[in-house]
Amino acid sequence: MRHNSGTPTPLEKALEQARYLLAERRYAEAQAEFERLIACHARRRGADVMPAYLGLADCWMALGSTEKAASVLRRAARRWPRNAAILSHLARVCAEKGDPRTALLHARRALKANPHCTDALRVMAEVHMRQGKHAEAIADCLEALRINPQWDLMHDTLAAALVAQNRLEEAITVLHTACDLDPRNPMRYLRLADLYCRLEKWEQAEKTLRAALNASDDPARIHHALAELYYSLRHYSHALEEGRRALALNPRNLAVGDLLASIYLQQGDIDAAIEVIAHAVRLMPLDPVNRFKLAALYHQKGDIARAVQEYQRLVELHPQEVWARDAWEALQALDRYQLHQIFTLATDNFVFRVKLKREMESTLKEYGFHLTENALQMLENMDFDDPFDREPHDEVRYH
Repeated sequence: MRHNSGTPTPLEKALEQARYLLAERRYAEAQAEFERLIACHARRRGADVMPAYLGLADCWMALGSTEKAASVLRRAARRWPRNAAILSHLARVCAEKGDPRTALLHARRALKANPHCTDALRVMAEVHMRQGKHAEAIADCLEALRINPQWDLMHDTLAAALVAQNRLEEAITVLHTACDLDPRNPMRYLRLADLYCRLEKWEQAEKTLRAALNASDDPARIHHALAELYYSLRHYSHALEEGRRALALNPRNLAVGDLLASIYLQQGDIDAAIEVIAHAVRLMPLDPVNRFKLAALYHQKGDIARAVQEYQRLVELHPQEVWARDAWEALQALDRYQLHQIFTLATDNFVFRVKLKREMESTLKEYGFHLTENALQMLENMDFDDPFDREPHDEVRYH
């Protein structure tokens, strides 16, 4: 409590400093300061020091210890058993701990102490959502919004509960209200656009995303959403334009790159698709998914050398992954295809057959063949004077 002059008391100054440390994520310092304040005012009867308990609990939550946060709040609840702020805080911590029954118990106690405690109603709504009790969650949200109609975050929870009941039109109305209350929240526009897409209201979805560009500090995400929308509508030129913008703003977004590759393939531009996926592989060289895609694109293009190289690299990096098995199967198919071509050429071309027997590796390279070590060893052991009798079928073994 401030003096009559309005000057902060020493306790208020100390609390303000501790809150600053907490906001700056200097958790150890903030924790020490909150604990010092609690110890210094252990016998104080008033509630002036109560914010120190809440701050200390927030420190433990930030450090990932819900149990210690709950312990602090239980101590505070024993000291102030009818304080709605402490009880609602304790309810939230219990919910985070995965104890919904106790969370609801403390939230109801908070509402009994203060029927206008919207924090307790929010906890109850979130717990009911996790339990799949969507009707109860909607009732909690409506009561909170009756008390505070301007609470945009509660509109989000209400919209989610309505969506869970497939009441999409109502959810759209609620999200529009939330957007009006806080027009600078891009995620809300994205959720709204998604609902329009689910209702196949494509024009409204596009308008919503365009509006989001004015609200967002991260336009790359919005351009990505627009690209996905246009791609789903098969408007590939618009999708390509938005995807390029998104990737230019965030070159490390692998999802955008994957979408762009799909667009390029739809347009028949395999070289551009390869360039995008190769960029993704350079960003994350240990990712098996994009490396397999790159190998498959080279395979599709007919660039056997690079396809074999990428498949083999994938197997080396991830020998136990399911992708390695698929890569082995692709390598085996490539080997069989090339071995068949080699034997056909050896049958029809005497010069090739002689050169192959004398300088196998250089001859294969000269003619554009790229075999794995397994297939190469098999080829070295074959009799090229009678290629028809030695044409390979299932003889290449990889494991």
